[in-house]
Amino acid sequence: MDLCVITGPDHDRMWATEDKTERIDAIMKIRNALRKGGVQPVFAITKCRIPIVKFEGNNFLPPFDIGLKFDGVRNSALVRAYVDAQRPLLLPLLRIINRWSKAVGINSSSTGWFSSYALTLMVLHRLLSDGTIQHIPIESFL
Repeated sequence: MDLCVITGPDHDRMWATEDKTERIDAIMKIRNALRKGGVQPVFAITKCRIPIVKFEGNNFLPPFDIGLKFDGVRNSALVRAYVDAQRPLLLPLLRIINRWSKAVGINSSSTGWFSSYALTLMVLHRLLSDGTIQHIPIESFL
């Protein structure tokens, strides 16, 4: 699950500069608040283009990422729309690709490899290109 935190009326100002200090400070505050509230294990991932807080899940809560940019929520909606439309094909295929990529060590965008999302987009592109799955208009999932 991807969540987006909007910090206030000046939220978009954080993205107007290449300086990530303000974004990282906000992510660290979110991480610290979650930890103080007993949410464990939770990590701040700050050495990437868009810093996030990552919760890996436990017996009570599912895994989630918290970011400060709405793109993650929109992107998750896109993937969800394709998976829902083609569940018998896509769900097992994407799980296999994700597990395989982690096993061989190429699923780690922080070390210069691919994120799960990037691998998912590659699979969707291939299946769309050869006509295995149908295009979903953007208006249908926003």
